[in-house]
Amino acid sequence: MVKFLKDGVEVDSVALLKIEAARARYMMSLLMRKLGPKGMSEIFADEIAAHAADEMKWHKQSNGKLAGSVAHADVAEGSAQDFIDWFWAGYGGPNVPAMLRSHPEHLGGIPQPDGRLVVFEVPGHSRNPAHLYLRPTKDWSGVPVPLDPQMPHRIMARLESREGELIGAILHEFAEKSPGFKARFSVHWPAATPNELLRGHIDHLMIEWNNWIRMYLQTRSQNVDLMPIALKCGL
Repeated sequence: MVKFLKDGVEVDSVALLKIEAARARYMMSLLMRKLGPKGMSEIFADEIAAHAADEMKWHKQSNGKLAGSVAHADVAEGSAQDFIDWFWAGYGGPNVPAMLRSHPEHLGGIPQPDGRLVVFEVPGHSRNPAHLYLRPTKDWSGVPVPLDPQMPHRIMARLESREGELIGAILHEFAEKSPGFKARFSVHWPAATPNELLRGHIDHLMIEWNNWIRMYLQTRSQNVDLMPIALKCGL
């Protein structure tokens, strides 16, 4: 058991963890400002290649079947469509660095000439950073993941190999509660993906969407500097 005092007042372990988390977010923002996703990609080139090789191995073993990482949320304020609009506006404007700080393992987004987006992160709280090729879409044909008609507000993307082959899906679904909303966040991987990654990505989803939702509830707008909020959100 360890006890720390600051100005004669005991600082408990939870308070220390919050300080640590805030400084870790700051350090990641500093690294991203210095290196950017291109610089980070160069540093982690071997790890990115290793994940890509594993990804294709799991895909070939899965015979087109998928397995999901799914997290649910119940939000007492705001609205589903308002939150989705806030989310997209955040990634379309100057608050991108702050939006990325919703999870410490977010390493950047890299738009592709063919309309896809490379999401650069460590998936599933696993070992290696990865380039995840997402193709945002409203056309769900050919994706073996059912849509929930009771959750009509959606963020949808095909998860593809670098060469463009369908290997998974991103499906985030929302329903209004008035006030508030319900959400089902899901990423669907090749079925042969290790269970540790599948389960770990549930934790990843909860962390990032918890922070995004809290940032939204504090601001309801992207016309503010989100970084001071992102660095201490939820702490």
